Amino acid sequence: MDWVMKNTSILHFCGRSKPWQKGYIRRFGILYKHYEAITERIAEACRRS
Repeated sequence: MDWVMKNTSILHFCGRSKPWQKGYIRRFGILYKHYEAITERIAEACRRS
């Protein structure tokens, strides 16, 4: 996972199963959630300023 985070610019989720869908349990779901949380924090900071 560390290598993926250091060396990846775009992470594309192929196939029907997507990490934003309920019940996603595959390998990179946690990475998606990590970047989703960062995005939410940035959006909230922008709304406050």
